[in-house]
Amino acid sequence: MTAAPQPAIEEMYAWIASETARCIQDCRITADDGTTLFMPGSAQHTLYRAIWTRDFSYMLQYAPELFQPDEIKAAIQYILDRQRADGAIPDHVSAAGEANFPVFGSDPATDNPSFLIQAADVYLRRSGDIATLQSWLPALTAGLRSIPRNRGTGMVWIDPLRPHCSYGFTDIVNKTGDELFCSLLFQDASLKLSAWWEEFGIGDEEQANKHRDHARYIRDHLHQFWDEEAQLYNAATYHCNQNDIWGSAYACSEALAPEAETMHLAVSLRDKKDLYVLRGQIRHLPLPYVWEMLQSNSKDYRNGAGGQSTKFVLSSITPGKYQNGAYWATPLLWIYKSIAKLDQALALAILTGAIEDFQANGIWEWVNVGEHAERDYVASVVSAYAAMKIAINGE
Repeated sequence: MTAAPQPAIEEMYAWIASETARCIQDCRITADDGTTLFMPGSAQHTLYRAIWTRDFSYMLQYAPELFQPDEIKAAIQYILDRQRADGAIPDHVSAAGEANFPVFGSDPATDNPSFLIQAADVYLRRSGDIATLQSWLPALTAGLRSIPRNRGTGMVWIDPLRPHCSYGFTDIVNKTGDELFCSLLFQDASLKLSAWWEEFGIGDEEQANKHRDHARYIRDHLHQFWDEEAQLYNAATYHCNQNDIWGSAYACSEALAPEAETMHLAVSLRDKKDLYVLRGQIRHLPLPYVWEMLQSNSKDYRNGAGGQSTKFVLSSITPGKYQNGAYWATPLLWIYKSIAKLDQALALAILTGAIEDFQANGIWEWVNVGEHAERDYVASVVSAYAAMKIAINGE
């Protein structure tokens, strides 16, 4: 695997920047109340016809310069206005204003409160609007408190007797017990809340210290997910206690793991690349594995257009499809940053391989040999764009 020469990389950067701007423009729709919403894919192609909290957050984090502060503020407010009384944050909200909370199971996904804090952090740093963040803070912290957690470890907890979606990019996967990815998101959100006090005076010192302590407690207990043989984190401690490529890369790249484990993760991700990379895109687990247990029902994507809906039935998710063995660009930024700690050339080769595949075959939600789904998927293009910005310009 060889990276393209420098002139070709600069051309790729220009191309991915242009495609990112196009995809973000094409994913816009106008809600019934006039708010601009950002769907996970283009209005022409996507079945995800609503604003998804996690997808919107990834767009903002990876391409903040492509959004105006006033439209970020309005979209976040649109989501917050539909927060449940128990603090739960919507998974997605349609153009008609219909909020959906559960994905699989009867309980809300456990990632959206953290993702909305990450989105709010982008708004704060783009706008400097301290007053709005101060007004949002009670709702955002209530969202974080709504997430079920294991008091002993601090981790996000999915009851094995009441399974439901944890991280939405593994929504079909029946991860239970302590769950890695959402715990990392909770850690990051807690650090951001603490930083708001330290940098902007948002909140108060006592709460900021509690948020910092929560983050530290999670970091100090991450070793329970550690697979010594694989030198990777596992996805959960009960069901689907399997090596998690995405979670390991996220922890490694974003300084969420302890320093010693961070370097072990980087080495393992580098050495195992042939088990999870296809055309620069990334499997959730290393080959030859698929998830040991999927959720047990179908979900209903309501698009808010005349009551139409699309059923997504799990029996159709055979190995090699969707989140059960297909390859995604969504985690490409984390893979790039993790491997670049040790081997910049290899990290760049993986990244340029993905962009070359986008150029030849299109930008998709996921791909595999001979198949793909969901054209012009925004999380795919913004992740590659964010990684290429670092490759060209540095952190």
